[in-house]
Amino acid sequence: MATVQLDASVTNTPEGDNDPSRVSVFQRLTPSVSFADVVGKKSDVNAKLGYFPMKDRKLSSVQIPVELAREASKAYDTTVVGYFLGSRVPFPIVQRALQAVWGKHGFDDVMMNSNGFFFIKFNDSGGCTKAIEEGMVMIRNIPLFVSPWDPSKGLFRPSHDSCPLWVKLHNVPLVLFNNEGISRIASALGIPKQMDACTASMCDKRWGRPGFAKVLIDVWAVGNLKKELEVVIPHLHDDGSDKVKVVVEYLWEPVQCSHCCVFGHKISSCVKAMRFKENQKKRPENMDAEGFVRVERKQWKRKDSTDKGTFGEVGASTSGTKNDTNEVPLAESSVVELQGDVVALDHVVEPVTVVQQDVVSATTETVNKHDLVDVVGEVDAGLAMARNKDAVLEENIPLVTSHKDKNKGPVLEEVPPSVPPKPPRPPIKGILKNPNRGLNNPGKQREVRDFMHTNCISIMAVLESHVWDDMLSSICDSTFRNWSWVSNRVYSPSGTRIIVAWNVRDVDVMPLEINEQFMHCQVKIRNSDDAFFVSFVYGVNREADRSALWSGLRKFKVIMGVKPWAILGDFNAMLFPHDALGGISRRNSAMASFFACVEDIEVFDANYSGIQFTWCQKPAEEGGLRRKLDRVLVNSEFVGSFPDSNARFFPRGVSDHSPAMLSFKSGLCLGGRPFKFDNFLVDHPLFLQTVSSVWSKVVEGTFMFRVTKKLKALKSPLRKLRGLYGNLPKRVADLKHELDVVQLACDMDPCNEDLIEDLTALRVAYLTASKDLEVSLLQRAKIKWMRDGDANTKFFHHAVRERRHLNQVQSIAKVDGTFVYDDLVLDAFVDHFKSFMGTVDDHVNPLVPIGSFMNQLSPSIALDMIRPITDEEIRLAMFGIGNDKAPGSDGFSSKFFKATWGIVGSDISVAIHNFFYRGHILKELNHTLLCMLPKKPNASSVVDFRPIACCTVLYKCISKIVVERIKPVLSSLVGNYQSAFIPGRRITDNILMAHELVVNYQRESGPPKCAFKIDIRKAYDMVNWRYLLNMLTGFGFHPVMVKWVEEMISTPTYSVSLNGTTRGFFPAARGIRQGDPLSPYLFTLIMEGFSMIFRNCINEAAEFGYHVGCQPIGITHLCFADDLFVFTRGDVASVEVLKKALDLFAMCSGLTASLDKSEIFFGNVPDSEQQAILNCLPFRKGTFPIRYLGVPLSPVTLRVADYGPLITKVRTRIQNWKSKFLSYGGRKQLVSSVLQSLQLYWMGVFVLPSVVIHEIEAMFRDFLWAHGSSSKGRCRVAWAEVCKTRENGGLGLRRMTTCNRALVSRNLWDILLEKNSLWTTWVKRYYLQSLDFWTCSKKPKWSWVFRKMMELRDTMKVFIRWRLGDGRSINAWEDCWLPCGFLAPLISYRRIHASGFHRNMSAREFLLATDGSWPEEWTTRFPQLLSFTLPVLSMEGDVVQWDDGDNHMADFSVARAYSSFDGRHDLVPWHGMVWYKGHVPKYSFCLWLACLRRHPTQDRLRSWKDDPPDLKCSLCDVCEDSHEHLFFSCPFALSIWREVKMEFTWSSFPDDWDNIMIAISDPAGANFSYVRKLVLAVSVYMVWCERNRRLFGRGSRTSIQIVREITSVVHARMELVKRGRLQSGR
Repeated sequence: MATVQLDASVTNTPEGDNDPSRVSVFQRLTPSVSFADVVGKKSDVNAKLGYFPMKDRKLSSVQIPVELAREASKAYDTTVVGYFLGSRVPFPIVQRALQAVWGKHGFDDVMMNSNGFFFIKFNDSGGCTKAIEEGMVMIRNIPLFVSPWDPSKGLFRPSHDSCPLWVKLHNVPLVLFNNEGISRIASALGIPKQMDACTASMCDKRWGRPGFAKVLIDVWAVGNLKKELEVVIPHLHDDGSDKVKVVVEYLWEPVQCSHCCVFGHKISSCVKAMRFKENQKKRPENMDAEGFVRVERKQWKRKDSTDKGTFGEVGASTSGTKNDTNEVPLAESSVVELQGDVVALDHVVEPVTVVQQDVVSATTETVNKHDLVDVVGEVDAGLAMARNKDAVLEENIPLVTSHKDKNKGPVLEEVPPSVPPKPPRPPIKGILKNPNRGLNNPGKQREVRDFMHTNCISIMAVLESHVWDDMLSSICDSTFRNWSWVSNRVYSPSGTRIIVAWNVRDVDVMPLEINEQFMHCQVKIRNSDDAFFVSFVYGVNREADRSALWSGLRKFKVIMGVKPWAILGDFNAMLFPHDALGGISRRNSAMASFFACVEDIEVFDANYSGIQFTWCQKPAEEGGLRRKLDRVLVNSEFVGSFPDSNARFFPRGVSDHSPAMLSFKSGLCLGGRPFKFDNFLVDHPLFLQTVSSVWSKVVEGTFMFRVTKKLKALKSPLRKLRGLYGNLPKRVADLKHELDVVQLACDMDPCNEDLIEDLTALRVAYLTASKDLEVSLLQRAKIKWMRDGDANTKFFHHAVRERRHLNQVQSIAKVDGTFVYDDLVLDAFVDHFKSFMGTVDDHVNPLVPIGSFMNQLSPSIALDMIRPITDEEIRLAMFGIGNDKAPGSDGFSSKFFKATWGIVGSDISVAIHNFFYRGHILKELNHTLLCMLPKKPNASSVVDFRPIACCTVLYKCISKIVVERIKPVLSSLVGNYQSAFIPGRRITDNILMAHELVVNYQRESGPPKCAFKIDIRKAYDMVNWRYLLNMLTGFGFHPVMVKWVEEMISTPTYSVSLNGTTRGFFPAARGIRQGDPLSPYLFTLIMEGFSMIFRNCINEAAEFGYHVGCQPIGITHLCFADDLFVFTRGDVASVEVLKKALDLFAMCSGLTASLDKSEIFFGNVPDSEQQAILNCLPFRKGTFPIRYLGVPLSPVTLRVADYGPLITKVRTRIQNWKSKFLSYGGRKQLVSSVLQSLQLYWMGVFVLPSVVIHEIEAMFRDFLWAHGSSSKGRCRVAWAEVCKTRENGGLGLRRMTTCNRALVSRNLWDILLEKNSLWTTWVKRYYLQSLDFWTCSKKPKWSWVFRKMMELRDTMKVFIRWRLGDGRSINAWEDCWLPCGFLAPLISYRRIHASGFHRNMSAREFLLATDGSWPEEWTTRFPQLLSFTLPVLSMEGDVVQWDDGDNHMADFSVARAYSSFDGRHDLVPWHGMVWYKGHVPKYSFCLWLACLRRHPTQDRLRSWKDDPPDLKCSLCDVCEDSHEHLFFSCPFALSIWREVKMEFTWSSFPDDWDNIMIAISDPAGANFSYVRKLVLAVSVYMVWCERNRRLFGRGSRTSIQIVREITSVVHARMELVKRGRLQSGR
């Protein structure tokens, strides 16, 4: 009897209990129905069943009558059956597809059974017949086979020896893009059926899509699907032929049985294959192929067959000895102990190459580690069987196998030859055993071997190998041959993920730790003392599981220390947002984890070339993914040991990952480098004497020749002087060691005066050497922002190493694509740049019509520009060159000339005077080094580098003098559509104007318009000299000035400097140099030539149409250096005029547009017209937003995601692992410089969203207080307090919101001043017109940038003051021009209109209407007006000024606006005691926190926690510490403070902190000497450090030791001050 048990919550509920909390969800959603209701419920469908008794109840077979089957089959007369081969497509997709395909045939419905068969019903039998005639249906590139169905028969999938598949044929030669050619290629795969439309069009028109051919082929099941075809194409003119590889891509691959050679089932489920294997097992092992049985001789057994020994006794040694399989075993005798087992591995060449390669990508099942214990424990990954077991048996040599002993670990056991060897363990469940996957495929093994031999590999890591466990040894031995190898089979539940192999003749490799996701190894290079660590990584797919990888790398970093380390592999995670094609807006959690790990282990990307996006998924399909998942990371020590190391990512081929190769040379000797002057030499006592002795010698020749000859003679003495310093880092380390030794001796003998003197001398020497090292590293690191802070030596060390490494180029591709290496790299660069910079373009016609020049210099101005050069001009030019600027070919920096100006200044001045007098320059002074600057991260070709000219200091001095003569006249010669390098113009003018012109480009209404973003190809390098000189003459420059410029630009000679070596020598034939101070200004005049040509073409063409709104103000284009933005009407006629102007400009100047970098943007242009325009100018079609002059350009409001590049740029600058070596002063300076450089450019244009400002300021805050770790509770002072000025108790940083307002206000100020710029003219004409600036409301037609900007009017209005002149520019009511302030708030507009005045009345109109007196009704209602007399009009213009407080009027500046917006803050009287000239940042910072009482003392900890622990002062152990207690009420601290005061005769200064604060807050305290300010700061710092030292268990020092430390620091600092070795603020 069947029973139903209901839920207790239902059956046990008391009657009348209506508590809704006691009613289940199902009760509330489902009506109460009884079992009887369900059973007895009546329905339209007959649900009753009949009973048919069985003859025997034990039978399980049911016989169906024929009549029943015949009657039931009538219901399916119009039904066909369909099925897929392999995995099926989801039912809803099949239903929609069949409705779309067979709806015309009367498709009715479809259903599916549990076995995946689809029953398709039609309205009549005719539709059913037509569907069967059409055959299979392709649904998502997978065929649905259709066949008639007899309902009385069973359902089964027939075997298919062929299957129709859509196939993409890549790399098809153009000569075969025809019907016969495609058919012949496709016939190699099966029977061709049809082509897609694009392929058919390509074959018909011979033009279209040449990338691939898409063909439907009935593919044969003759084995593995062919992935490549070789096409042999005969030569037309000889008997030769070419072989082309055609890559075959299947859009869907059906399952296939290699045993039956049919589609439809796998070999693993094939019955025939299983029977065949069973028959093979039953076959005797000694039966040959013909069925004969071989009789073997008996073998003798050894009696001691059970003798055992540890693997360390018989296993591989660390000198390259291998076991029979070449796999390096796990040895118990190894030194390094890991999880579970002990790993020993031995065994890079010159050159050394480390490679990581992904063989093939596959999806494997996840295997439970607990399920693998027995299997893995049976045979260890490192203990492989002998390679040739049959040979071992024949020679009667004991066979070695392995097992695990619970007490002793891995143990070897000898097995008698007569005992058959134990069969290999079965493969781990879940590993795909496709014979074509990974290294299982012999073809892939051959590919790996070819790669090894072709690239001279010494170590190789194969990731994602998919090797079967029982075939690992044989496959690795077959692939790597005589190499040693090791895998992570044991440690990987999902099978062998990493295999590392190495050439034992080149290297010794020792695995230190093996994990599922990584393998750490130590590598020693044979025949060399070089060694390094390398880690091979293959991260898992799940983000959560990759945490084990990050922790493993961090742990190894701690174990390894500061040794050379390289990491190669597939991390399965991106590091930066731009690592994805197209980029993503923000860093996700996976990136953040990877980035944090990279920061912690202090590595960075090796200098690399080749493929950028190393992983690709579905590259040929729309929406395919391209990402950089594979990386080669190195640390600073690695690039220091191997400075020539570089990585290369090869093409993927048929894999989805790119192989990576890290190569370098062992024992590299950099050789002799060219002379470069070290700036720290100027502080050597013998420096000036050395220079004077050489410079005083008499040299015959011209003035310039004398200077160059003496500079040459100085190089040898300066080299010797530099040699006295030796190795500066080692010298600093040695002095530090000696200093420590003497300090310990002083502690033992505190009364020894000699030791005290030695201690002081050593400390001065140490600080001096440290300063020299800092200056040297600062000069080489090129860190422009670091000018204030502590030594930061570690930071500069790492910056120099990374910079040198990234500048190394060891291989390069020529223009034709061929790669060259080592010494040939320099020759490739020389040949490349000589091909255009050293070659004259004969096709250029540099003539310029004289009538084209609308602006010319007056003769008086031109004559004044060549006035005699003064010595002061020469001195200012020389001292205006930065000390750390890269030197020229002579190696001397400007610091040398500044330091020796009293000795060399007169000769330098005479030589420069001689140039301007005679107009000739010595070619040796104009010799230029071309340094290569990569244009992109993975620069791998000569065209990916930009040549930067390093000119000599003397030439720069001449060039800067000429620049100072040319700059004042540029604004009168160049139109206002150019803003680059012209005084009084800003780059933001072009950006704002561009935003106005692209308004409504997103709309499909309004007049058609076009914008052209044109990039000039190799702008500086291709300029024709004659054209430039003709332009100068046409502008009215004096012939003498033209002669000076001609001599400067036409006499250079070039050499290429790369990797510390200089090579090549060729004279210049055209172009101007990037790096020459004069070049930007000359190029501005050259681009003015395009403006003239374009203007002439427009005047000659009546059909040219202007862009919307541009004709009245004459705007046709915007230009900033080589970035050209042209705007026209959206028709072909206007574009043809632009094309004509570009062609003429190219013919005159030699400058052409770069087609691949230039873009066209259309606004409401019909598609047919767009195509015609693209045919006229074949630029790329662009879409908004775009990047223009470094910021986004968009016709609509930017999204927060569009500010991603700014956030990423800031994060990259401050969240770098090197920054952890910065002191407080360095971090503060870095934050300050970022605030002043990176986002200020954006904030000058846009009003940044608050979320963007908050994120950037959060990064600044975290970096300043916690090195960017985002740790909560680290911030000691609120960010608002930090951003106050030092006088107000802050650090002098700036709030971004306030700074943004101040910068944007500068644009509004330009509108008030009616500045002569295109943007202000546009705003006045189209936006404001006759409206009042202050009262007009925002209009929809305004650009989104201008609307955001006008929201700041109320903020800045209160600071605007007008000084009355003629009164025409002043609004009488809204402007503040009277002492009483604004009239509109005081007198309402109702009274103003009642008095007969209008809203937009000017001050002039008001004064004339009232005769200079207040209206009587106003004075009656507002008697306070009588206190203010109306001013008198004058003939001068009105002047607008900025009131920065206390009625102090001045011109507008961003600094004044920031101060006004920031508001007033109370001054702190002690700031002068903390911040002063020559302060030490770390000491002053500690004192600053103490003055604010923000140190984390124990009394503050008590207020943070409800139940704090029992704390006591770590110095005296009496009570809890506080600021008052530590400074200096604590007995221990008080003893230190009193001793220090006695040492520096300052006994009158108070001892307790409250009185100290009163003393330093006294105005009289501002006159404290530098020594006393330093003493207080150092004492507070030392006491705080000692407190932390003891509190956190890092040891302790006596009060005498601390006093000596304070005294020593102060005395050493004072010694440096006396020597003048300190800069301001240091």
